[in-house]
Amino acid sequence: MTVPHTWALSFVRERAQLYDYEQLQHFCQQLAEHDCYLALDIEIGFTALWQKYHASAQPKARRGSSVSNLKAGVSENLLYALRTYCQQRQELFTFQLYAMATSDLLRGMTCLVTLAPTEGYILLSVDAERFFYGAPPGLAKYRYWSDLLRITYQCWHPLYIHTFNHAGPAEVNPTWEQVQACELLLLSEFGMLGPELVTKLGGEEHFLSAPAWKIERLDDGGMFLVPEPPSYVKTSIDCSYSAVARHLGFTTAEAAPDEVFVVADDSGSKQE
Repeated sequence: MTVPHTWALSFVRERAQLYDYEQLQHFCQQLAEHDCYLALDIEIGFTALWQKYHASAQPKARRGSSVSNLKAGVSENLLYALRTYCQQRQELFTFQLYAMATSDLLRGMTCLVTLAPTEGYILLSVDAERFFYGAPPGLAKYRYWSDLLRITYQCWHPLYIHTFNHAGPAEVNPTWEQVQACELLLLSEFGMLGPELVTKLGGEEHFLSAPAWKIERLDDGGMFLVPEPPSYVKTSIDCSYSAVARHLGFTTAEAAPDEVFVVADDSGSKQE
């Protein structure tokens, strides 16, 4: 079964951070340095140019054309709207990210970024069915998506980043308050956990000994964890989502409709 969309929730440490214009501007600039262009999703003129840019796969075809000057960066319209959003403390702010790479592996990839201060998170969305299936381009775009989430973590040092999709129940997504209290409802299929959550789940060395596909230290003492690869990635590594969940102290939630894991306390019982 294919999954139409994948979302990533990045829970910031303080909701007010999502109204800090300088921090948001820095975030946009760091994303742009990953060879992409950031614009409002209503900048139709740019979208048409970008599509034409990628339709011209060969550099010679772009020379002297209206698309020849397109390059990675941040739209002035976006920065102006972002400042207004911060000044007026609007509830939501959304912009589009366009990959500028012209190789067959990354060409044409986009994702949506939404700031949601009331909920305490940044939401990133990508069309997984369109971009992640079919190797090797699908794997290259998956890695690009992973890099965007790494940049998000490096810019914000959030409490927690996790991904979800249509295949799982929506109710397993934690709230900002639950993440603040280090109470996770589910072991994520792709997660970046801040130092507080790493400590709550057994500490750094315990994490590193988990039977996971990908696991590594982050620069602030957090951990990047992918228990097992997505269905479109093949691996010879012996890894198991269920084994990692139990290794980190999660126990099966019998009331859940599917196999879901919740954080257990030191006695092995479920947390309320």
